[in-house]
Amino acid sequence: MTPGWVHVCESDWELIEELVLDVGVLPLSRCNAARASFDLRADFEALLNDVRDEPDQQPLEAEMLSAAEDAIRAYKRGENVGTQRLVQARIVKWALAELDD
Repeated sequence: MTPGWVHVCESDWELIEELVLDVGVLPLSRCNAARASFDLRADFEALLNDVRDEPDQQPLEAEMLSAAEDAIRAYKRGENVGTQRLVQARIVKWALAELDD
């Protein structure tokens, strides 16, 4: 299984696909749920009255970026990667690039 693929509600899929493939924009800023402040880790720490170090997500992010770039390269070579995989790959790539800014 490819790590970090984005899961979208079926009812939102058409809009997400249009924003990514036709408009060329990262749809996360247009989704309330994507920007929600819901942090289970912080809630868990509050419950335990303990603060823990933030985990290093760089290896997972690198793996996600690599998988996304592989899918985009395959699409550019004319391989049938599927619309969903292409949309998810672009979202992952753009979102990780946004984090670097």
